[in-house]
Amino acid sequence: MHRFFQPPALIKAGRFFLEETEAHHALSVLRLDVDDRISVLDGEGNTYDCRIAEKSKKSVGVEILGRKFQPPAPLQITLIQSLPKGQLFESILEKSTELGVARIVPLLSERTTIRLGGEDKERKLSRWRQSVIESCKQSGQPWLPQLLQPATPAEFLATKPVFDLAIVGAIREDARIPLEVFQEFEIHRQRSAAPEIPLRVAVWIGPEGDFSPRELDLIVESGAHPLSFGNLILRCETAAVFALSMVRFYFGNLKKS
Repeated sequence: MHRFFQPPALIKAGRFFLEETEAHHALSVLRLDVDDRISVLDGEGNTYDCRIAEKSKKSVGVEILGRKFQPPAPLQITLIQSLPKGQLFESILEKSTELGVARIVPLLSERTTIRLGGEDKERKLSRWRQSVIESCKQSGQPWLPQLLQPATPAEFLATKPVFDLAIVGAIREDARIPLEVFQEFEIHRQRSAAPEIPLRVAVWIGPEGDFSPRELDLIVESGAHPLSFGNLILRCETAAVFALSMVRFYFGNLKKS
C-alpha cells in the first residue's frame, strides 16, 4: 500500500485533503484513482488506513477507514552528526531515520567544510526535512525524527541535553570497543536500580578527519564515551550507520514493562 505523509494539524476526523506535494505525487506519479487504498502517516505515531474518496486535477480527498497508533520506541536515540560535504548528509538522514532515531542534530564542527547562512540555510533545512519525511514513508516509520537547528558542539551542549548513555566515534588511544562500553553501562544501571526504559542514547559522529582534539575533549568531558569502530577508518556516513546499528542491536530489544 502506498504511504503518504500529512501533518497532524491537517488531518481531520472522517475526511481530509492531502497536502499539495503529496496530492501531486498521488495523481501525477502514482496515478491513483477514486477508491484506491492508501496509508497516511502523521509523524506522531499514527498510521491511517484511508480510501481516496475524491480527486481533481490538483487535490486528493481521502476518507479515514481506520487508525493504528504505535507508542514511541523505548530506545530514544539522538544522532549528533557533523555535516559532511556535498549531499552525503541527506543519505545519513535517510539511513538514520530507517534505523529509528528520535532526534538528529546537524553539527558544525571545526573541520566541517560546509557553512550555512541566510537563504541557503533555510533551503537546506527544508530539503533535509523532506528527506526525513520520504524515509519515514519508505520505511513505515510512524514517528518523524526531530531535526534540530545546526549547532556547534559547544552550542548544543549549552542546551544541557540529558542522556543515559553518550558515545562518540573517536580516533584516539583511550577509545574502547562498543561492546565493552555497552556491557559496563548495563552493569552500572543494574547496580543503581535505574529504570530500564526509556533509554536515551546520544551518538556523536565527527567529520572526515575526526573531531579536533579540543572538540573531542569537550564532548568527552560532557560524559560521552570515546568508541573505536575498528582498525579501518570509516567515512562519516559509514560510521553513523555502524554506530546506530550497534546501539539498535544491543539495546533495541528493550520492552516496555
